[in-house]
Amino acid sequence: MTTKTAPPGDRATQARSMLGHLAVWRARSTGRRELLAMDARMLGDIGLSPSLAYAEASKPFWRA
Repeated sequence: MTTKTAPPGDRATQARSMLGHLAVWRARSTGRRELLAMDARMLGDIGLSPSLAYAEASKPFWRA
């Protein structure tokens, strides 16, 4: 995976990029925690089995 970096003088762009990454990571973490709180009926309503929900919830926040 390659990432593009902003020019050294463009701190605002770098800060926005970092804040964007943090927001995505937090959303993943929250969503995965919510999956663990759901019962089998709720998971079935969204088309997931308990084992698939556990597999997703077990991923680290930085992994999509």
